[in-house]
Amino acid sequence: MIKQKYVEVSLFNGIGGFSVATEKSGLNIIKRYVSEIDKFANKCYFGNYDAVQLGDVTMITKDDIDEINAYAYDNDAKILFSVGSPCQDLSTIGKMRGLDSVEMEIHSLDDYLEAKRIGATFKGQSYLFYEAVRIKELLNYDFVMFENVRMSKENVKKFTEALGLPMQYVDSIDVSPQSRKRMYWSNYSYTPVALDDRVISDILDDGSVFVDKPNFLNAMYGKKRRIDHCSNINSKCHTLTASMYKGNIASYVVNDSGLVKRLSPTECERLQGFDIDGYTKMLSNTQRYKTLGNSFNIPSICGFLNGYIKGEVAKIQHSFEF
Repeated sequence: MIKQKYVEVSLFNGIGGFSVATEKSGLNIIKRYVSEIDKFANKCYFGNYDAVQLGDVTMITKDDIDEINAYAYDNDAKILFSVGSPCQDLSTIGKMRGLDSVEMEIHSLDDYLEAKRIGATFKGQSYLFYEAVRIKELLNYDFVMFENVRMSKENVKKFTEALGLPMQYVDSIDVSPQSRKRMYWSNYSYTPVALDDRVISDILDDGSVFVDKPNFLNAMYGKKRRIDHCSNINSKCHTLTASMYKGNIASYVVNDSGLVKRLSPTECERLQGFDIDGYTKMLSNTQRYKTLGNSFNIPSICGFLNGYIKGEVAKIQHSFEF
């Protein structure tokens, strides 16, 4: 029996969480196409996978997409499409500059293309979502998944209407040792492969050493001391962030004696679901923390691929309540 073949297309690819998830799901990928401009993320990804680099998403043309579609057709392969567009301007804890340009509000792909035509100035980077929508309209995909952070109801509505896909709200806490709340838009339902009851203590490096907390963790953050916001090793880890390289609250975990340790890059890999230690080892620790903080949570992505494999089409009607 000939195993179904797949072509993978990943925009804003980062360190390649989608490739790890498709491999972990046992899918027969015959070719990968990725778009990513961060040199450190690319160094990590291409240290682990072979792929065609599409470069800057704004420079991907219809001819490029036609070539991907033709390759898949000629090889009797189905296309798996993944997008993790910039979130900094959408996050409810960020600056929330949104998807608009300075000159006009953007409510659709047509609005975006018109703003681009007149040379509008866009706020931040999250507007690049519409470049992915542009490519989605051209790509003959069989599976599609867009991932982003929690955002305002207004922006959820913009995403949902632009994509024509239901939004599914998933916390990775059930399938990994980390709580990571994300919004997903896919044509297939999230179906966890298996539940994961591991906590932080289960993924720590052998011989981990806990020490007295640094002074900054005694300072107040809101109504609590910073240390009170740190994850306890007997619980699931709070969401990893790209700023962990600074040694911030998210990078520390505390034991029952009040001693702390900073999460290592390898421990962050495990929390994100990378099964083989050292996936990011070709990078400096600073870049390992940054790229892992921006990465997909692998088990969550596997959940959507599992729904696809089982043929469970997404039918959720989103009410914009979350």
